[in-house]
Amino acid sequence: MNNQMDQHEGRRGGNADFTEACRAILRPLAKLLKLREGDVEGLEPVANLLEFAIERDRQSVLEQELRGRREKLQALLPAIAEAFDIRQVFPRLSTLMQGVIPHTTVSLALLNADRSGVRIHVASNFEVAELPEYRFTTDMERIGSAWHSFLAYDIQVMGQGAVRAQISPPGVGEPVFVELRPGTPWTRIVSELDLRSTLRVPIRIRDQPVGAISFGSNKPAAYGDDDVDLAARIADHVALAIAHERLTDEGRRAMQAEERERSLQVRVDTLVGELDSIGAFPPEGVKLEAIERDLLRRALAQAKNNKSQAAKLLGLQRGRFYALLRRHGLTSVRR
Repeated sequence: MNNQMDQHEGRRGGNADFTEACRAILRPLAKLLKLREGDVEGLEPVANLLEFAIERDRQSVLEQELRGRREKLQALLPAIAEAFDIRQVFPRLSTLMQGVIPHTTVSLALLNADRSGVRIHVASNFEVAELPEYRFTTDMERIGSAWHSFLAYDIQVMGQGAVRAQISPPGVGEPVFVELRPGTPWTRIVSELDLRSTLRVPIRIRDQPVGAISFGSNKPAAYGDDDVDLAARIADHVALAIAHERLTDEGRRAMQAEERERSLQVRVDTLVGELDSIGAFPPEGVKLEAIERDLLRRALAQAKNNKSQAAKLLGLQRGRFYALLRRHGLTSVRR
């Protein structure tokens, strides 16, 4: 216990307001014991012990809260990993994640081809269809192989598509800020949702970053290191859902390709059958020009002299079709 007290004394340095609050609690006791005002200072060890007990109780409450959030996370992870289209289930997942990482909004973003930014795949509480890509403006938020997280304890819109983010924990030394320039559509979302802090962690598939999951809160300093760890576990299972989604998309594309191939094969078989039905050439041969001229006339008749439509019936470009009409003296045919 003495070691814990010593560690507590080290953490307590500079926390004069809290110590004074403990003394204020002891003053009524001193009055009850009819101690003089100066004797209250003699209760300094009692004040220290009281402060230590309160701090221990606060830490115990925080640990219990963290255990509860981890238990909720364990129940949530299978639902995330088993999703085959995460966009459809994302609103429900957002609601479930509230008990693990409270948030005003949560979004899933995927890296663009040159990894200079991301495009929002799905989000809660704001529309993503018309949003441009989010372009990284600092290396601190750039999603690379060694990128771990981005944590902003406070963010403020500065105007002209820029925000100022505090990246140092509040109350620890001089605050450190970084300026981000995501653009006006993004700062508009920050303002509309009144976002004050944000947390981002990477999503990896086969050890390669493919995007990030981002939590935003309307409270400053809403997230800390414990939240980074919880968000990273969520991101691992979101990666499984994205892998499932990609496999589903690949399967759908393969089925569409097979359907196109079957359709083409039917057309080829039909043409072969039509050619076979023609039979052998007659002894006197055939006149290709007469056949060509007849095909042109028949196409024009079926299209009711609509030359563009007739060209489509014969599978010809309009320029080639008009050249054939001139060649066969059919240019006088009117629509």
